[in-house]
Amino acid sequence: MKLNGNLKVLMAALALVAVTSAHATGDQAASTVATGSVGVADKKVTKAENLRLQKGVIRALSGTRGLNATNIAVIARRGEITLRGSVVDSRQAEVATAVASSVSGVSAVKNDLMIRPE
Repeated sequence: MKLNGNLKVLMAALALVAVTSAHATGDQAASTVATGSVGVADKKVTKAENLRLQKGVIRALSGTRGLNATNIAVIARRGEITLRGSVVDSRQAEVATAVASSVSGVSAVKNDLMIRPE
């Protein structure tokens, strides 16, 4: 909810910048300023979504009984999750992949986990 509020404030600020720029330097300059600012806003939203997804997968892995997620790193990029690190056996790697896949918002999981000797 806070993200939606922040996004509304950001969009209002962008509109204000566009209107002010249009008045001061013409419509073409306003269009350029607004377009550049929206690109920054999109990057921030994407970064926030990646972080939310990463935390969700970490929380799910940590809460899974029988899975030692201590050595598993989670990388999120636009819905795609990469699992890196090591686990003690292939069963744990399979469980980690299945758990990550079950998290809402995950579109794909790449398993780069290595099996470490005990």
